[in-house]
Amino acid sequence: MPWTVTRQRQWPDGTPMVEVSVGGRDYTNPDALAVKYSGEFETFDDPREAARVAIAICEAWHRDGETEAQVGHGATGGDTMPFSPCEYSELTQWAEERYAAMEKCPQCGDLLSKTRYTYPELPDQVFCSEFCVDEAVEEMLASEEPAFQVCDSCRAEAHDKGFRGRARQAEAMAQIGAEIEDHVCDAVGEPSIKCECGCNIERERRKRVEATQG
Repeated sequence: MPWTVTRQRQWPDGTPMVEVSVGGRDYTNPDALAVKYSGEFETFDDPREAARVAIAICEAWHRDGETEAQVGHGATGGDTMPFSPCEYSELTQWAEERYAAMEKCPQCGDLLSKTRYTYPELPDQVFCSEFCVDEAVEEMLASEEPAFQVCDSCRAEAHDKGFRGRARQAEAMAQIGAEIEDHVCDAVGEPSIKCECGCNIERERRKRVEATQG
């Protein structure tokens, strides 16, 4: 939800106020003054930033002679509605409370915008970017325990085939490793290395068959 900062001569008595209003420019009060200070008429996704800008504008207005200027926040709903003045500390506290209640990316903690990203295996989480989705998926995959013991070279082959995570790479090679021809297996010629890749299992099966036939 955006917040817009404007300077106002509030209706009906002309009270000078720097307002933080809910919504875009169409939701500010209609008596906004022309832009004079940095941040006026800007819309912020973070209410804390909107509050900081409003306070800075109010201070600048004071220095320029408008000593009665105050800050306030509210929601016009598209109508005209004078805001109640508040202290700087109150505006800051309000902004912190609004920020705390806003939805945030579970991976990086940034605020969620209108564009959001999901992943089927993480159905209860919504992310701010594809990068954060990838990071979360990598963490999920890293936490999975492999059901098969597969050597590094066979896992690397699974990685090249598009499988992510040690557990899924190991499972993939255990199931289809025998069908992937000419890939390296660390267990070949190294009895101390255990590898449950399908290629190694198939190789051992052939040895037993050959020994029986011999």
